[in-house]
Amino acid sequence: MYESEMIKEFKWKFPSYEKNLIPKNGELIEWLSIMQHFGAPTRLLDFSQSMYVALFMTMDNSFYDNFSIWCI
Repeated sequence: MYESEMIKEFKWKFPSYEKNLIPKNGELIEWLSIMQHFGAPTRLLDFSQSMYVALFMTMDNSFYDNFSIWCI
């Protein structure tokens, strides 16, 4: 699975950026949120109350031409 390989590689490289706050191996949501913070594509959703913030966060540093914004 592609996601598990990405998480494995990120876990291997992450200690060079952060020494103190490293999640345990079984804490998947924590790892995915840190990966998303550093710009890795994850299956987590971002929520914002501002349409402009959502648009900026969607398009900023986007490597893909295909993205969407949903209004709830």
